[in-house]
Amino acid sequence: MASNENKRQFIEWLIKNFKHVHPTVNFLMKYLASHPELLDRIEFSDASKYAPNGLFISYQENPMNPFVYYKGPHKYTDSNQAFHDIRLNQLRDDITYYIELDIPNYYQEVFSFDIYKNNPYIPAEDHQLDQLDHYLSQLSSQTKLKDLEQQFDQAIERSSFEEAEVLLKQIHAIRGELS
Repeated sequence: MASNENKRQFIEWLIKNFKHVHPTVNFLMKYLASHPELLDRIEFSDASKYAPNGLFISYQENPMNPFVYYKGPHKYTDSNQAFHDIRLNQLRDDITYYIELDIPNYYQEVFSFDIYKNNPYIPAEDHQLDQLDHYLSQLSSQTKLKDLEQQFDQAIERSSFEEAEVLLKQIHAIRGELS
């Protein structure tokens, strides 16, 4: 388990180096850093959407979702909701909040502070879906490659060398993706 001191130092580093577009998120981070008893129930992880209580916080410029709070089956984009829940439940020992951050070099930072924790709520199917996506992408590229090769052969037969040259570049690009 990551030490609360490491978590506090990381949050202070985060506050010093990043400002969130929603001031409430900055206040939330300051609140967490100043309440060591809360740090026992805060984990820095990934895939926060699967946790019973997860926070996704993006510090990127113009993010699509700068803040999302997952509470059971509900999803909130108002950081006040999470701030309120954390303060309201600060005396409960049975609630853990999984925080996922969108910052440059996130994994490098959380590992250097030794605070990363695997999210036990990530479903096994999620990994299988990634494998399926990869397989389908490869299959799609192979099909596209066969189609381009047929078009290339037809272009050569018609002596359409400019078209053949364009198709050949596309074929090389796809072969590069597949290797």
